Amino acid sequence: MMKIRRLASKNILLLGGIILAFLLCSFQVQENQKESYITSRMPKISLLDETDRINFMETMKFNEAGALTYWDDDIFEKAYPKGTAEYNEIVRQIVKELGYHSDNIIMVSAEGDEYVIENEVVYDGKGNAYSLDDLKKINGFVAITSLACGHCLPAFKELNQLSKYENKIALVDKLNELEKYKTGYRNNKFGFLDEHWIILDYSNPVVQEFIKSSQLKYKQGFFPYYFVRDAEKTAKEFSNLAF
Repeated sequence: MMKIRRLASKNILLLGGIILAFLLCSFQVQENQKESYITSRMPKISLLDETDRINFMETMKFNEAGALTYWDDDIFEKAYPKGTAEYNEIVRQIVKELGYHSDNIIMVSAEGDEYVIENEVVYDGKGNAYSLDDLKKINGFVAITSLACGHCLPAFKELNQLSKYENKIALVDKLNELEKYKTGYRNNKFGFLDEHWIILDYSNPVVQEFIKSSQLKYKQGFFPYYFVRDAEKTAKEFSNLAF
């Protein structure tokens, strides 16, 4: 009888060890998921002090599809202040991953306070509006250029001769100076992009997010730079027109 009891005790200990090992493994998987999510989607959380970072991770919860369903917004705002473009964009991505429309988002606090994230857009010279999603869906040739770049101006005529691309998009630095440019010597000598181009302001937050999302080797503030989009992603990129 004593032998049976000892064997049973050993079995209980063994089972307890297996459960503990499973729980530890499951916990580590969850921690890795949280670390990976923060690194890829909200990296500034890692820059917070250790207490805030640990507390934020403890509040993170995911659904079965791996979408974030809960987090501490007070700590989140320390890394990404509410009202900034980064805050809005991260919330949009969270909403999209949950399978909801992100055109206009209304967040309501426990106190009933509302925070609205409207779909941000950039307008071209013809008054057409483009959201970040719109830009990501466009395939064609993209030029990052400037009205104040000596290497950019001589390329305008050559860019206008490009004909094999269905869409041509120009992200133009100093675009607010265009009217003055058109009345000066530079325009008389080099001209400007013609009506076949979608011309957008390089400094606009939507345009900057589009550049970032295109995963280029491009260095911020460097002009000119060119890339080709195909199947809604970057297919080629160049620092000059000799391609």
